[in-house]
Amino acid sequence: MALTSELAGRGIESVSLIPGELPPLDIRVIIATQPEETAAADRRLVLFHQGSNPRDAVEKALLLLLGKTGFKELVIGIDPGKQTGLAVLGDGLLIDADTYTRLPALLEEVKHVIQAFPSEKVILKIGNGAEEHGNALLDALLTSLPSFVEIQIVEEGRTNDYGLPSVEGLSKNTAAAFRIALRIGKTKGKL
Repeated sequence: MALTSELAGRGIESVSLIPGELPPLDIRVIIATQPEETAAADRRLVLFHQGSNPRDAVEKALLLLLGKTGFKELVIGIDPGKQTGLAVLGDGLLIDADTYTRLPALLEEVKHVIQAFPSEKVILKIGNGAEEHGNALLDALLTSLPSFVEIQIVEEGRTNDYGLPSVEGLSKNTAAAFRIALRIGKTKGKL
């Protein structure tokens, strides 16, 4: 059930099969607990071990669905505030988005995303709006992220503007983080 919930939470359609049942022909990635559960040598397979984190299997499947083993560029946009928006783009495609109210949880998520999605280049873009929240976040990121991550400060004016077209399925804060990820920033510094 946790695996099905994780897939649904990512907006990935899935079909559950019973052992011995052949998957439909239009299925492109199979998540299975045993490699012999499927006779689908022509399709990509992700093994899911009971007791492991379903999120890991879903993230591997997502890469396979996109036809990738990693990204050229992973961009993480952050809209700091009481409810901090996070949006993750792999080669320009939105692959994750959420809202955080606690800094430690946000930092863990950023580290997880960097580890889960191999990339040639990782850019983290932080909006410059909520200075109090943004400076604390920036200080924490500078001390906790690997040195290969490029941190940029982005002018976030109008990223929360209700006059802008909505981003389907995203909350106000995650939509702002998405827009921040798309903007050009200046390499790290204070907000």
